[in-house]
Amino acid sequence: MEPSSSTTSASAIHAVEQWTTLIKTCFGHRIRAKQLGKPFSELWSTTPVPGPLLASIIFRSGASGVDPLTSEYLEQILRVTTIDTSNILVALLAHSRYALKRKAGSGSDTPMSHAFFEHVLSLLVRLVAAGERPKTAREARSVVRALGECLTACRAHEMVLLMQSVDGMQSPDPQVVTSFETLATLAIALLNNPTVKVDISNAWPQSSKEKLASACNDFAELITPWSHTQIGARLQMLAKAPPITTGKPEFSTAEIASAVNDLQIVNSRVGLYAYLNAALCARPLTDDMSLFNHLHAKYQNDTQSLVSDLTTASFDVLANALQQRRSPNHILCYRSFIANKLPMLIATLSGSFPPMTAQIAIQMALGRIDVHPFPPLSTDDDKTNNETLKKSRQEFVQACILFQLGNEQAFYSVMGEPPAPVSPRVIRYNRQSLAQQCFANVHRVEELARELESMNGNAGAIAGALVDTVQHFYSSKDTMSLRTLCNILSRRLPLMDIILQYSQPADLLSPLCSLLNEWTHDEDQSEFQPPYEEFASVLLLILATMHRYELTESEIGSFASDSFIIKLLNNFSTSMPVSALDHDQHKQFTKWVQGLYATDEQGETSGISDETMSHCPPQSFYLLVPTLFEQSVQACKLLVLNMNTLKGGLEFLLEPFLLPSLIGGLSWVTKHSWEDHGDTEILLQMLRKLLQPDSISGDAQAMHQTILGMIARPLAMSLQALQRRQPKRKDVVPLIDVLGPYVESQKSGKCSAAEINEWSTTADGGLRAVVRNTIRGLVRWSSQASIDSLPYNYTHKTMIATLEILGADEVLAVILDELKSQTLNGSGSAALEIATTIVCAPLPVPALSQANALMQFDQSAPAPVNQRRTLRQALQAQLGEPKALLIMDTERVEALVRLGRRVEAQLVIPPQMSMPMTNLDLHDMSMTSADMQMASADIQITSADGSTTDPTTADQDFTAAMDQSLQMDTSNVNDPNAMSLDLSNNLFSGQDMNFDLTGASQQHGTGQMSNEDDIFAGLEMDLGGDDFDFS
Repeated sequence: MEPSSSTTSASAIHAVEQWTTLIKTCFGHRIRAKQLGKPFSELWSTTPVPGPLLASIIFRSGASGVDPLTSEYLEQILRVTTIDTSNILVALLAHSRYALKRKAGSGSDTPMSHAFFEHVLSLLVRLVAAGERPKTAREARSVVRALGECLTACRAHEMVLLMQSVDGMQSPDPQVVTSFETLATLAIALLNNPTVKVDISNAWPQSSKEKLASACNDFAELITPWSHTQIGARLQMLAKAPPITTGKPEFSTAEIASAVNDLQIVNSRVGLYAYLNAALCARPLTDDMSLFNHLHAKYQNDTQSLVSDLTTASFDVLANALQQRRSPNHILCYRSFIANKLPMLIATLSGSFPPMTAQIAIQMALGRIDVHPFPPLSTDDDKTNNETLKKSRQEFVQACILFQLGNEQAFYSVMGEPPAPVSPRVIRYNRQSLAQQCFANVHRVEELARELESMNGNAGAIAGALVDTVQHFYSSKDTMSLRTLCNILSRRLPLMDIILQYSQPADLLSPLCSLLNEWTHDEDQSEFQPPYEEFASVLLLILATMHRYELTESEIGSFASDSFIIKLLNNFSTSMPVSALDHDQHKQFTKWVQGLYATDEQGETSGISDETMSHCPPQSFYLLVPTLFEQSVQACKLLVLNMNTLKGGLEFLLEPFLLPSLIGGLSWVTKHSWEDHGDTEILLQMLRKLLQPDSISGDAQAMHQTILGMIARPLAMSLQALQRRQPKRKDVVPLIDVLGPYVESQKSGKCSAAEINEWSTTADGGLRAVVRNTIRGLVRWSSQASIDSLPYNYTHKTMIATLEILGADEVLAVILDELKSQTLNGSGSAALEIATTIVCAPLPVPALSQANALMQFDQSAPAPVNQRRTLRQALQAQLGEPKALLIMDTERVEALVRLGRRVEAQLVIPPQMSMPMTNLDLHDMSMTSADMQMASADIQITSADGSTTDPTTADQDFTAAMDQSLQMDTSNVNDPNAMSLDLSNNLFSGQDMNFDLTGASQQHGTGQMSNEDDIFAGLEMDLGGDDFDFS
């Protein structure tokens, strides 16, 4: 006889009472779950209850709030009974505020808290991530069904609240966000479970797959605006991938990036060491805006670490230059940065610091600086190097005191030595005041130029005043004063290394170029030599500065293609056939030939008369110089012109008012073939006359030395080629020796042939090995910097050289390989900082772009000065190809995405691009911007066919994805590695995409599900229909 319904009901009530009594007793006595395995098992064998009902009893029997025993008891009943995770999830939803239907008067009207909801979900995440659940295909199907209903119910509840809010913009409760992120984490873990994937693929109808995909997508869209993680994007990716969807999925870069967890962000002296090395290795790229932007993006509000690391890294750069035995001019540049630029930067930043922060940070840095890193008993050079570092520290401290960044006693107490006497006491200069002095008396420039070499903190004000003076004299067309000023700077050209730490080349050169372009030549004036001399002085400073730093046309300003300066730069060494000269040019050419070579009856030349110059503006003369040289050589070769007469005429070019013509003339000689024309003897005699003049005035001698510095390297290489072809010649080597002292006059970042040859023969890969070893060395030093005070021997010139020879794509490939390797070795964060610094190294951009970015006239991306593909462009191009990312191995995609994410964050321009507010006189500082728009300096992407692509047409979601930390928040999951990316050979392997975010192998289990037909008293478990019913 079957039991009656009343008997069954009584039995069920008795079973519930027994379980309730047991669970409450256990909670009351705080019995740990590991002691309850046998009691739970025995009671289950005699008095089973429906799984959701048992979970409900545990939920309602614990202490108020989140009781840790709740998760222990749930986990224990999963072990010793036949209930499964779907039962727990069903009960959890029924007890929550998200249940679609609740019975009034059931005693369960007060839903569980968000914290309790999240606590139980975290237990399920941990079990699924560890591979313990689900054990069977039936459990997999049931738990995913429950998951779908839970996602739908939670979203429906929140959408109702949003519609009920007044403005529809109600901010979510942080606890709701946390619990929903945990629910999304559970969904990701389940959808990556092998048992679940097989069941969905084999047993689910297409309509059910579509409903599950819709539930996941809708829930992901709900939480994405709320969450600070990319958990929503991860869930959407899984909803678009097999087995939920069929066919080949299409993923954006942002979606792929969402699958990559970020590494811990590391900011260290090593990163700034590499950045400053790049900024100072050639033309200084240290304008205030670019530095502020880089520091702000890197350190955010950690001002103490910023100042400490910046100061320490600056001394590291100086120590590195000393160990590399750089030239005195290079050392002067680094010392000036420490003593003059660095205190000014800290003073500007200190306006946003709490009181005393700057002093404390500087004290921290002084405690980290070792002024005796070189072995004291090794060589005299090492002893001198230590003295230089110690002296630079003293100069830095005195400058900080000058800028009121702290008191003398506080600094010297850290240094462990008494204050050094400073006599006379330095007075802080004001840029405007100095400029006014120069306006009134141009000879004040000479005094300031001498002081520019001082290490007392005033270089910024002096440099700014000199730039202002140039602009003032240009505006007033005071060419006589400009001649004096330009001669002073030309004689001390290395001082430009200091001036350009505070301004851009265009700030100084653009007005000078405009002056020459606008130069007015009055044929009726009484004297012509003084204007020619003024023109020559200005032209020499422009050309010498451009040569020293290998500046391009775009870096000195924006000028029309038919302007004098552009025509001169484009045709500097190009001669024209006489037949190609127009009427005016032919007339002018004839006058100059007569002035240089016409002789009287005694064979004496009459010299350059006013008549010669009156019909020829100086612009026209310099454009004719290569033609004059070519025709003079031809005439001498044809015996039309006597060699002595030729030499006599060349002497006129050694006069100050014509001396810059040697630049164009000797450049023509350099490019003239020694073999094809049969004029070697003539050319060598010309060179001897021009390189080693018999007599030359004092002013002309200084200009001559500057010119030799400009033509020495190419001319010496040309003469060396001649010597190799004709090794028996004895008259070539002396000329090479004359040029020798001037060969290293540039500061362009270019490497010598010897350096290239050395790097090319590096073991295990040549130039690629150099890049790899550089990153490894910097990473190694980053872990030893506290004990190894001597910095890693690094020069950014290696990166410049490898980029020019190998190209950006090849160098980026090496960086990514090393970043991947270092990450696997546990040094990923340090390697990522260094790789980011290399990619974000400051780059020169056109002068017009600097003005546009500062004044916001034009928001278009400035083209880089060097039109070759840059690392930033190569990185962006690779990230813009999601299809290519899908076939890369996992570790490489991770390295690429992390690097792109970090570079994107580093290059972002702060809102309003505002400098920190401070009482510092900003007139002493550079307000121009070279690299402030570095985030957009290389945005044009060059394709294989040479065309360019606007990045705004690329993946619009990528920037948003890169701007956020994509690391999944697993703080509530006991296993910290539970949601790590499966590092298999391919990120997306085969049809199932291999997005195994659970981090643990899953085991197929056996067993039977408990009966779910009867639902516990007081709660109606209506899950909203049979959308997810696959029976």
